Amino acid sequence: MLDQAILSIKGLMLLAPGTTGSSNMIRKKISESLDDDLRNFATLVSVKRSHKVGSMVLMALGEVIIASFLIVIGIFLAIPPVVTGGSGGLQSFLAATGNALSYSGSSVISSMVDFALSIILLLSAFYSIREAAKSLNEAGIKTRLR
Repeated sequence: MLDQAILSIKGLMLLAPGTTGSSNMIRKKISESLDDDLRNFATLVSVKRSHKVGSMVLMALGEVIIASFLIVIGIFLAIPPVVTGGSGGLQSFLAATGNALSYSGSSVISSMVDFALSIILLLSAFYSIREAAKSLNEAGIKTRLR
């Protein structure tokens, strides 16, 4: 039975020799399988990475801190009227940024660039949170994000 499984694996590798798409498809098919025996076999033959739990938690903490900065900056760029209401220093900074980004005095283009930049920063923050969840999962701490 083991010899037949080895021959099947060899045949699969001959059909898809080391391509990234096929290896991702194989990993996805095995990891999303509902069969407990197949998942147990995958964990049996998988190579465990030797990461320390402390370093993985510290990496996740760093990712969360970076994500919080990205979220704050992204929100500040998305909603400038709320930010400029109180402090003069921040208002002058945002005015200088707006003047640097806008060319030929067009505030519409400057607003579009600010909004696009804020969307990119917010998406980066959510990706950073996802990476933090992966680091915590590798450390053995279960999260709801995957």
